Amino acid sequence: MEGTELNLSSGKSIGQDMVLVHLTSTTPESPSMLPQLETVTRAVLDNITGLPA
Repeated sequence: MEGTELNLSSGKSIGQDMVLVHLTSTTPESPSMLPQLETVTRAVLDNITGLPA
């Protein structure tokens, strides 16, 4: 079974630094999973940038 590769990258600034998250999905369901992958990416960025320095 051949999958479709879907890459999703996003970043968020923390002062002068930036956090980058890159997700790659290679399952056949990748395109339909985009909303869930975007939610995960946002949650990771929000959690990391919300940590105390």
